[in-house]
This record gives sequence, structure tokens and C-alpha cells, in this order.
Amino acid sequence: MMMVIESSNQFVIDERNQLREAVCGSVCELLARGAHVDAVDEAGITPLVAAIGGPAESLVRAALSPRLSCLAAAALAFHGGTYRPSQVPRDLHPFLAMHGVSPSTSPS
Repeated sequence: MMMVIESSNQFVIDERNQLREAVCGSVCELLARGAHVDAVDEAGITPLVAAIGGPAESLVRAALSPRLSCLAAAALAFHGGTYRPSQVPRDLHPFLAMHGVSPSTSPS
């Protein structure tokens, strides 16, 4: 009976190690391809907040050195700033949205 428990525990440990390796591998691949660790999802959650307590937390923390453009966008989002789409280059709209900045809804 003791061998079954040890075998079962080993299986759980192996599964956790595989999951940890898969998560860390995915995070490394995303970071290597330019993923922004300061981007926010629809709920305003950043990858760092999502990674806290998980196997990839240290990887995400190590990647925290945002560019000035990211810091500016984050400050704008934090203070509830918006932008007029007609006054911002179209190719910057996804960048601003990724950092939580919305276009203004009032007419220009």
C-alpha cells in the first residue's frame, strides 16, 4: 500500500514539473518575440499580476524594464486619459489599447 501512495505522489510531482516547464517555456517564447509584460487585458490585469505565485513569476519580473513609450501609455491609462483617434497615428491605436488607453468618445 505504501508503494502505491509513493507512486501516486511521484506522478503528481511529475505532472507539476511538466506544467511548470510548459508555462515557463511559453512565457520565454512570448518574451523572446517581444511580448509586453506591462500590457493589460480587458480586466486591467498585467502578465505580472497574473503570474504572481505561479511558476513564471520570476521570468515576468525579470522582464520588467518597460520602454519610455510603455511608461507614458501606462501613466495615461492610470490617470484615465484618452486620445482622439484622428490626432494619433493609426498604427499606435493597438499599442495604446494594449496598455489600457481608450480613444475618446466625445467628438473632436
